[in-house]
Amino acid sequence: MRLIVMCSVVVSLVVFPWDAAVGGQSERLENPIRETIEKGELVVGVDEFVRVPRTADSSEGGQTNPAYARIQYLVSVGDGSGRLAINDLRGPLYLTDEGGATPTVFLDLREQDVGFDDSMFPNETGLVSVAFHPQFGLEGTPGYGKFYTAYSAGSDTGIADYLEDDAESHESVIREWTVADPDADVFRGSSREVFRIGQFAPNHNIGTIAFNPHVEAGAPDYGMLYACLGDGGAAHDPRDYGQSLEVPQAAIIRIDPLGGEGTKGYGIPS
Repeated sequence: MRLIVMCSVVVSLVVFPWDAAVGGQSERLENPIRETIEKGELVVGVDEFVRVPRTADSSEGGQTNPAYARIQYLVSVGDGSGRLAINDLRGPLYLTDEGGATPTVFLDLREQDVGFDDSMFPNETGLVSVAFHPQFGLEGTPGYGKFYTAYSAGSDTGIADYLEDDAESHESVIREWTVADPDADVFRGSSREVFRIGQFAPNHNIGTIAFNPHVEAGAPDYGMLYACLGDGGAAHDPRDYGQSLEVPQAAIIRIDPLGGEGTKGYGIPS
């Protein structure tokens, strides 16, 4: 089965004014923006909302910094409760709310038997993203109580759907979690692997996963999961994955997390 990938290229053309010069050469621009930019009336204020607990890297790695925590996203649980989820690359997934309640640990991947490993490159590996199914709080629906995480795992902890032979560093995984009680603030339930891909280098891994928030039940895109994948890492795209449609790397993929058949953990939408 071949995975359908969607690639989007945006080209931005910026034109600056210049003065013609002798011999067809343009003169150096001392100030390309000649008119003064007027200060507007918009004022942005920044206040601390919540502070997650301090965490530590599992390894010193390379090109890292001693961050207090490595939080990535603040996303809505989407069940009308006002709860918000915060993921830390180092493994914890916290819950807070729109009122700024003190974050508490909902799930910690370091304590789950799912092959979690963030030691390869602490800046870019670990618990990268989280997405709650749009039916998370709708009892009686296929997506009831389900949410998804994207994270890094050891290459020997599973068999990759793609690039199994190109996983010298680790593998990127999407996992589905099903909670026994969607109203609970501490995870209890089960999980299964949805998608796995090999990573030959420790950086440029899987990134954001998300559902389309602008569609309603019954629309073709409702419940489809989007995932962003990097080019695999190292530097300058050494495998040319960013130039290829034969592999999912360097692309945004779209899968049906509830549509798997046989040994496949996901379906490919039409």
